Amino acid sequence: MIVLVGCGSASTPKAETAPSAGSAASATPGATEQIAQLDALLEKASAAPAYSATLTTRTLVANQEVVVMTGKVNFNDGELNGHVDVTTAASGDTPASQVQVVMTREKQYVRNVGTSSQREEWLEVPADGASSIADLTGYGRLLLAQGPEAVKGEETVGTVTATRLSGVVTTEDVRTLEPNLYNRLRTAGVESFECDIWVDGSGRTVRLEQWITMSGYPTHNVMEISEFGSAFEQEAPE
Repeated sequence: MIVLVGCGSASTPKAETAPSAGSAASATPGATEQIAQLDALLEKASAAPAYSATLTTRTLVANQEVVVMTGKVNFNDGELNGHVDVTTAASGDTPASQVQVVMTREKQYVRNVGTSSQREEWLEVPADGASSIADLTGYGRLLLAQGPEAVKGEETVGTVTATRLSGVVTTEDVRTLEPNLYNRLRTAGVESFECDIWVDGSGRTVRLEQWITMSGYPTHNVMEISEFGSAFEQEAPE
């Protein structure tokens, strides 16, 4: 997930999907070939020139959506750059909030939007690498390494046909894929979690979901990536 606001969380149970004809439980020649093809697609997407996409992440707790982040960012472009809006629901004595974040290669700019027409001034902070997106290709390879049973067949994600990969990921597995998540999981004593990704025909991840129980709370992380386009140079806000 994008570590700017953390991962989503919900008590939503994971939906089970019956294996398709292309996801046999044994390593048949056809299944082995399919895994090789998917691995090649992931490699192709990882090596592709930088591109932009609309990014949406959702955070739910006890089936209640508490954080939503939407925006446009660049992928395959080193440090995260782009812009996002983060909306947080009220919780207890904490009121609802809306924050805008602009990420350039040199700095980050943050401001609270609030509930009125008045907006606070931009707060400027160094771009120290704290904001990043999970290594999506790495997740795909990790799941493919679990064998043919990880390949659940094709599904429709938005308007795109994508192959769903599903499996169990250990905390140690994400040490380099999502360092910030790794630190949180290790602190919470989490050993493993379920993870699904959906890969399109170009090898790009269009959806990522994780089911994690932390501190007694079942969490459900959702990332959706769509509307792919050319990379752009994010400018500082005026």
